[in-house]
Amino acid sequence: MKLLFFLLLPIFCFGQGLIVNEISNGDSGTKEYFELVVIGSSTNPTGFVDLGGWIIDDNNGDFEGTSTTGIATGHIRINPGYLSSVKPGSIILIYNSAELSFIDDPNDANNDLVYIIPIDDISLDNNNTNPSTTNSSYNLSVYGALKSWVRIGLRNSGDVGQVRKPDGTFFHGFSYGDVLNPFPTFPIEFGGGNSFNVRTGSGTDRNYNFSWEVEATGTNRTSYINNLIQLNDETNISFAKGDLYLTLGRLTNNDSLICKSVDIYEKIYPNDLEEKALLFETIASIDCGKDARSYLLRASKIWNQLGNRFRSELDEKIALGEPIEFELSLYPIPEVEKKTDNREIIIGDSYFILDKSDILVSQTDRVTRDWLTYQFKSPYNDELLTIFSEKLRPDFNDTELFPEIGWHEGARIKELKQSGLTHKISSGTVAVKINELWYAPDENGIFRFEVPLDKIMYPTTRFLRDDIAVLIDTHGINMLVEQAVRYKATAVIGCCDHIGKIRAAKYLSDKGVKVICPTDKYVPLLLFSDANVLGSPPILKEGNSFILGRRPIEISKNQKIVVMNSTNSPYAVWYYQTPALYFLILEKLIDLDIDYVQINGFGQMSKVIDKAEENSADIIAVRVFDSDDYFAVKRWLEKDKNHKAILFHSISYPRGYQLLEEFPEQTSFDDINPTIA
Repeated sequence: MKLLFFLLLPIFCFGQGLIVNEISNGDSGTKEYFELVVIGSSTNPTGFVDLGGWIIDDNNGDFEGTSTTGIATGHIRINPGYLSSVKPGSIILIYNSAELSFIDDPNDANNDLVYIIPIDDISLDNNNTNPSTTNSSYNLSVYGALKSWVRIGLRNSGDVGQVRKPDGTFFHGFSYGDVLNPFPTFPIEFGGGNSFNVRTGSGTDRNYNFSWEVEATGTNRTSYINNLIQLNDETNISFAKGDLYLTLGRLTNNDSLICKSVDIYEKIYPNDLEEKALLFETIASIDCGKDARSYLLRASKIWNQLGNRFRSELDEKIALGEPIEFELSLYPIPEVEKKTDNREIIIGDSYFILDKSDILVSQTDRVTRDWLTYQFKSPYNDELLTIFSEKLRPDFNDTELFPEIGWHEGARIKELKQSGLTHKISSGTVAVKINELWYAPDENGIFRFEVPLDKIMYPTTRFLRDDIAVLIDTHGINMLVEQAVRYKATAVIGCCDHIGKIRAAKYLSDKGVKVICPTDKYVPLLLFSDANVLGSPPILKEGNSFILGRRPIEISKNQKIVVMNSTNSPYAVWYYQTPALYFLILEKLIDLDIDYVQINGFGQMSKVIDKAEENSADIIAVRVFDSDDYFAVKRWLEKDKNHKAILFHSISYPRGYQLLEEFPEQTSFDDINPTIA
């Protein structure tokens, strides 16, 4: 039997509970354990957590669908009434006391935030009937069975470590070995998305699963690697060539390819000092026999020259092996009180103007390069990407690309540059791990903005230490803050589909920066905050300037609104939840008459339209992603000039952009500062 080690972190931390940090099936016999980490909620991250009733299990059949691979009948739970007031950051170690020996501390008597609990402890309870190979459910579970590790025993060649809420809902976990797709869906607390399989490698970067994003998006890993090999043969010596070797080496666990990337990085002549500092950090981060200390000290001097004192000190301390203390202070999202009685609300009147005087800072991903769609380039190159093959639907094809309109931030920036504004890229943002979560800093090195794990696990990420990462392919407003301030940005554009990105959007807005969020899933969290943030706004050229927003729609108090919602799966369908998130928050603050319509897949816009016609509603709130969405909404708008559509998470996509352009009097957007009359 072999030892299996996994270091896993949560994706989107909204709710409190447990995550699986490490599992082991031992070096012999069943010398097994589960190591769990307690997390607090995003609204009260330091508040005590009640773990009574939480379930710990191996595979229950939700991993790999109906397969029985790795299913041990039964499960364990934490007895209600026990571990009822546990500090976030605490470690819960549950082990097989029949074959392992630890100094037990089930109540954290020494206050070191480590609970060591044998399987036969009074704080744990056993069920010996379900899940089983014929029943994956935790419903109607009866407890009190003989306490035994066999309930959650781990299979050598493949199994699962998972935790569930007391009601049996999947919360966090992962598989290893031969337990593969499909995977259960993370709850909304983690922003949706699927769980994953961890592959352990050896040598360089062995602690990270760099295949995560490839597999999570449904991309065929083997095909992706083969395409990279072909692309690598065609690419000249460059930043892109180095990253191709690095990515290939990480995805195939090939140390020689990883070290080949270092040889290339050393030969690159950087375009400016910032790129030079990133190259030095890159070489230092890869364990291929180079003098990491020397490279980090050289990077430190450059960051000092560029005015990034925190980064300079960070690199120097890593190089010299000095202790580093990180300051964590999450930037707050304001709470809004219920508004007074309203007769009417106007959504979409917010706007701002961009012109040649503006400095626009953006993320790297989907702008100057996009590793997932094979578009490896230098992050600082001048060519903007506008076409992406986002095959999120099985029947999606290239007829949806519409290159004349373009996709995502790259296409929108290309249009906005017609005003003569200055565009600058934010690349190489540092992120650190604190209490098992990752954070990005403000301009002073205070870590304020959560970073989701999937972005940390990009195969292009450089790790200066296990808890310090350099993010070359920045993705989100949370990764733009330091550079935006240093570059004196007047505007930023990037993804806003995570709580950390919303904190960053508010932070920059409070500094007078205009924030554009084409992908705006969590922008509604800023409703009535007065933040200068626009979610998926329409873009209109007037002379040499661009107006973003300014699409007012009036809604009376008793006017029926049909609002789209969605399930958390399949992959990426959760972005259709954005309209519901907006109106769920809005209706807590003002009086509205809303019908919610839930979809569970792509191509279901007709459900919303049918409900609108059934209820004679003139207003719908939807996301428009593809042609199915576009034509359904277009026909409905053409049917009656009084019909209005408020579009969320749509401006990134050609069909959403097109609908906003074709129906300027009948469409609006994710306006977080509506007017109440």
